Amino acid sequence: MGGRGQFRICGDNGWGSLGGYMNAKIQKLDQQFEAKKNGQQISSLFDKVSIYVTGYTIPSSDDLKKLMVEHGGKFHLYYSM
Repeated sequence: MGGRGQFRICGDNGWGSLGGYMNAKIQKLDQQFEAKKNGQQISSLFDKVSIYVTGYTIPSSDDLKKLMVEHGGKFHLYYSM
């Protein structure tokens, strides 16, 4: 019986393990970014470059994401090692 403050361990919940949800979410976002990049890449200027934006920037994070898509880089919404 799981009460307040207790962690109840159930069988496989579809995410594999604790933290599996975030891993699946990050993987899905990476796949969406790569799919968008296939049709819009015009150069490989940022090849092997990744950025992670945590707040307000000039240019905006949307503009930075677009630049990374167009020039072969990676844009991450969540920090991971």
